[in-house]
Amino acid sequence: MSWNGYQPPQNKLNPTELVGQELLPANLKTATVLPAYFESGYRYLELPGEVDDRWHAVWQEFKAGA
Repeated sequence: MSWNGYQPPQNKLNPTELVGQELLPANLKTATVLPAYFESGYRYLELPGEVDDRWHAVWQEFKAGA
């Protein structure tokens, strides 16, 4: 976490320890993603085929400089 700047997925995490080790500023302690959040949070799944096709078409148009 200290070298990439974001929190990768963790199975065991203690926000107080992160602040103590100066890996996380104290004002961001409550922003720590805890495993329990995955049980109640919204999970992004793959897009329906039609939506995915449209997304790729728009992305290709953007990359082409349109």
